[in-house]
Amino acid sequence: MLIKRRTTQEGEVIPLYQYDLQLGVTGEIDDRLFMVWPIIVEHRIDEDSPFWDMSADGLQQELFELVVVLEGIVESTGMTTQARTSYLPSEILWAGRRSAAASSCLPTPRCLQLRRPTQTVPL
Repeated sequence: MLIKRRTTQEGEVIPLYQYDLQLGVTGEIDDRLFMVWPIIVEHRIDEDSPFWDMSADGLQQELFELVVVLEGIVESTGMTTQARTSYLPSEILWAGRRSAAASSCLPTPRCLQLRRPTQTVPL
């Protein structure tokens, strides 16, 4: 969800409006993920996105907070779990992507190398 100031057509100012962001994995919008490997969850910026009118320069001038909530169920116990974090405009990288977090070791197909998923690569 994106929390940002909004002004309605009638002129009413809503200081902490909550925009829902459509999320998907590899281009498909879905609300269920099977997280046995690192997954990239993306938000497509289109006409319905609250980011549609922002530019690379304007992003740093905006006042908002991007709140990410991940909820799930531990299959072995049936207990629910939740992880939350948030990002400010200064923490968002424009025109960049995360480096691959995992790769296979050739020639052995059972070997897996894990890397630091916080490294970014400019586009």
